[in-house]
Amino acid sequence: MNTIGIILAAGASTRMSQRKQLLTYKNKTLINNIASLAERLHLAESVCVTGYLHKELQEALKGHAISLIPNPNYQNGMLSSLQVAVRKIIEDQSCNAILIMLSDQPLITEYHYSSLLNLANKRNENIIATAYRETFGVPVIYKRKYFEKILELQNQPTKTLIKNNLDDSLFLRCEEAAYDIDTDQDYQNLIAGRYE
Repeated sequence: MNTIGIILAAGASTRMSQRKQLLTYKNKTLINNIASLAERLHLAESVCVTGYLHKELQEALKGHAISLIPNPNYQNGMLSSLQVAVRKIIEDQSCNAILIMLSDQPLITEYHYSSLLNLANKRNENIIATAYRETFGVPVIYKRKYFEKILELQNQPTKTLIKNNLDDSLFLRCEEAAYDIDTDQDYQNLIAGRYE
């Protein structure tokens, strides 16, 4: 299966005093961590949707085999960024699926991403999502069946597609997905090892 990885990194980190994509964790920025991980997954291709920090991320990702897709309307939220990527990817008929990845979930292991991809290859379900606590979400794989449905969403989280298609969804638990870095306190907890 030809899967393209989509790293969503367009936001302005308005709830933080620093730009989270460029925060350091284990001697690398968060964006470099997820970019390196994406490269190790042997995806057909990886892209990164940029916005607020386009020039900074362009510089940070030099040397990585990752294409940048600017989202001029990044203020409209994560769905807007995903749709920008899907509009570009949908033209590639060889692409069977997309893997949505975020830079602010640094505790999710490479093993979890690989397991999602393995399930997508082996199973017939068209959505392979991450389950954690009492919910589910990213990282998530959507097969081509859902590309147009993603583009049709309006002011809804893509999680809506999962909720409305539970019979076509498979879930893999990863409690580390609960720890996304959205505030300064989240980052302090991360570097202090309180989430590990």
